[in-house]
Amino acid sequence: MLLKKKVIPAMFGAFVSLGLVACGSDSADTVGVGAATGVGATGDTSTGSSNNSAHTIVLTYPYSTLITNEEDGTYRRIGVAIVTDNEGNPVPDGTKVSLNVIDSILATGTIDAGDGDSVTGSVLTDTLPMTAAGDATTFDVVSIKRNGEEHFIENWDHILLFNADASDINRVIAPGEGMITANTLAVTSDYSMAYPDSAYYPTGTTAYVVGVSSLGAHVLGTETDADGAVTITAEGHSLTKNGRATFYVAYPANVSTINTGCVDPTLDTRVSPVGSAQVFLIASAGANATTVDSRFCFSRIAQGTLTASPADALSDSGVVDFTLRDGGDGVRSPFTTVYTTIVRSGATSVTLGGGVEESGRYVYRTDEGGRFSSIITVEGAVAGDTVEITYATAENHETAKVTVTIPG
Repeated sequence: MLLKKKVIPAMFGAFVSLGLVACGSDSADTVGVGAATGVGATGDTSTGSSNNSAHTIVLTYPYSTLITNEEDGTYRRIGVAIVTDNEGNPVPDGTKVSLNVIDSILATGTIDAGDGDSVTGSVLTDTLPMTAAGDATTFDVVSIKRNGEEHFIENWDHILLFNADASDINRVIAPGEGMITANTLAVTSDYSMAYPDSAYYPTGTTAYVVGVSSLGAHVLGTETDADGAVTITAEGHSLTKNGRATFYVAYPANVSTINTGCVDPTLDTRVSPVGSAQVFLIASAGANATTVDSRFCFSRIAQGTLTASPADALSDSGVVDFTLRDGGDGVRSPFTTVYTTIVRSGATSVTLGGGVEESGRYVYRTDEGGRFSSIITVEGAVAGDTVEITYATAENHETAKVTVTIPG
């Protein structure tokens, strides 16, 4: 039987939302993040005249057709880049929007002149780099573990520089020997100015991350012909039509990757070090427009199942085990919050354990295998009473009920 691909709303929304949008400017004191330029960078300078070249990029993700289940172990999430000039008009058709995705953070830090740090020329210097977990390290030894293998900082990995000029947000580490030392990273093209700079961050510091795609995420671009037909390409860029550029990000859909970037990274115990699973989507057009967006994440598909074991009604205190699966390939869903509601028919009450109290409600969070256990303790049992406990994910996408019936 031939199966059709399912297009289903996702559980939308990442834990952190930077949504940093850089706008082009003719002045040197524009605050924001911007497009990378030079060898190995993502900028494309072949835009139109000064009054209709790319100035601002906004990324958006439609809800009703958000994720496609590719039925091959991957999901594909659609996005649209809205690209406008400095007057809010669509850029010319065919404007190139370059796209990158980072899903793993190798190192992070703050460039603080007081500590001897600097970003100048083509070299970033940090006297105290940190791992994503916040531990001190050096660039030449820091690593993350993916699929049982150690990954170190390498040539062509990305450096995202925040609170910087529009031309300096995105760089890649230069090829060759000596580009990576204990405290320095050399990039493919010079930064336009030295950092930190108080015009961009009054405290005199500039943050950065070094990242790579190592969890399987990859960008698929599109091209739209004169008749409006859209062709998906594997080029890592999309061309605009009426100021919009559609793109897709594909990612593996399994219990080891689903929900990456959708939850607080400090909760994601599937990776080492904890905190390194963070997702950044980078879009740039021309020399003056870039957005770095962390709302994108490896979303699960909603309308799945929450199953309880044992499924039969309880007659006394007990422990019920739950498994949460999504509505696509039935992927078990880690680190997902489950809320509870208790309804009593008489004097008998219950208390719950194994979770936490939050804002007056008792909640659970699935573990890295998409499971949790609920400890139910009956108090003041009265024959014939019933207590119904409802367990539900956000917006009631998945629910399960457990009934405690006191024998008469």
